[in-house]
Amino acid sequence: MAITKLLHINSKGVPPYTWRLKNVITYILNPHKTEEGVLTGAVNCNVYSAYEQMVTTKEFYGKTDLRQGYHFIISFAPGETDAKTAMEIVGEFVREYLGKRYEAVYAVHDNTEAIHGHVVFNSVSFLDGRKYHYNNGEWRSDIQPIVNRLCAEHGLSVMDVNKKGAPKPLYKDIVMGATRLGVFKPMILRDLDAAIILASDFEGFKTELKERGYEVKCGKYFAVKPPDMKRFCRTKSLGAEYSEEMIRKRIKRESYLNMRHEEMNTAPHIKKCCCGKIGRRQLSPIQKKFIAKLYRTGRLKKRPYSQVYKHKDEIKRLKELQEQSLMLLRYNIKDVNDLARLKESLGEERKRVSREKKRLYRDQKVFEGLSSDLGYTDGEIAEIRAQVDRDLTVIKADEAKVRKELLTLERIIRDTVAEFSKKKAALEKEKGAEMGTPERFEDAKIKVKTKDRASTREVTRKEREYVLQR
Repeated sequence: MAITKLLHINSKGVPPYTWRLKNVITYILNPHKTEEGVLTGAVNCNVYSAYEQMVTTKEFYGKTDLRQGYHFIISFAPGETDAKTAMEIVGEFVREYLGKRYEAVYAVHDNTEAIHGHVVFNSVSFLDGRKYHYNNGEWRSDIQPIVNRLCAEHGLSVMDVNKKGAPKPLYKDIVMGATRLGVFKPMILRDLDAAIILASDFEGFKTELKERGYEVKCGKYFAVKPPDMKRFCRTKSLGAEYSEEMIRKRIKRESYLNMRHEEMNTAPHIKKCCCGKIGRRQLSPIQKKFIAKLYRTGRLKKRPYSQVYKHKDEIKRLKELQEQSLMLLRYNIKDVNDLARLKESLGEERKRVSREKKRLYRDQKVFEGLSSDLGYTDGEIAEIRAQVDRDLTVIKADEAKVRKELLTLERIIRDTVAEFSKKKAALEKEKGAEMGTPERFEDAKIKVKTKDRASTREVTRKEREYVLQR
């Protein structure tokens, strides 16, 4: 199943207005995402000069401003197809929908879990100079039906276009819903290494993973999913040593005996010896066969290799506390006043970095308009733009660092205030217990008032008796 999303490429900033169109074309033709340019193509133009040809068409018809182009994204469900089939579907769609009137360049990206294609085409027709106009409902009536038909011809599932609002959640789930490994990555790496050492072949490697509670998926890419993780994780994304090809080589090269032999041949060192240690009893061959039979019949259940996923919240909290402790040591924070001064200082630094980044973005837009007509050579223009890009990279790294420091500081202040509130409440409660409860105070007031009234009545009665006697 594939879904289609249409984006607009508008003209913003200073002339030339086509710089955003150039950036989008450069992005979709990224060699690191298209197998070094293999998964790219074009219709009515050349792949590597598509931008120049589109600009020439705009200038010929005098339509270089306003909307510059359109950007289609065709996303396929994870694991349903490969890059070659996706390339065929995207190419057929471009030729059928745009091939008669517009210049278009397309590419397929296979660097994510969900393979997806990009199509960028000129807003001005090379045939008659008319601009492309999208009508409401055209996605449901024309665009997605073509993609569905092409998917059906290649044996893929299709999407129900009559279901209102269907494309938005699907696009979010397929393209934007990338799984964050978080605390799972160290556990997966450890389990993969252990399974490689214990297995004698690739099938045994998969069996070892399944015994640890993993789900295994073999397709174009080898993927695993540990317990409580929502999505599969491609092993090649964990590092070059964990691709399927390297795993097969490591299974033949690495084993428990080899690892033990390397450990025994290391340099001599002092090892702690504990007296009274009882050696583990070795099982006899018949006992090993009997226990293996119990495992196969399911009468003995092997516990999962790792239960770290149950404590991911505690691990996350521990990392936060570690960052806070390191920050207090790094800035030599001793009291609340130091926290206030640090917050003010980081706030000023964040404003400075933000101003610098805005200035660099303005310079970048200005330098996009440089040309040889203004007296600059091509080499000087390239060097200026490269310097601005380098400065932007540095300032973005500084901004991310300051933002992280501020976030950690806010957590420290929040925890400090919460702890102070708890201590204050405890002190008030303890003080109230020593002095008495409010009810006891009210009872005491009532008794005092009653006693005063009684003494007043007694004095008045004695005065009356004295007057009568006189």
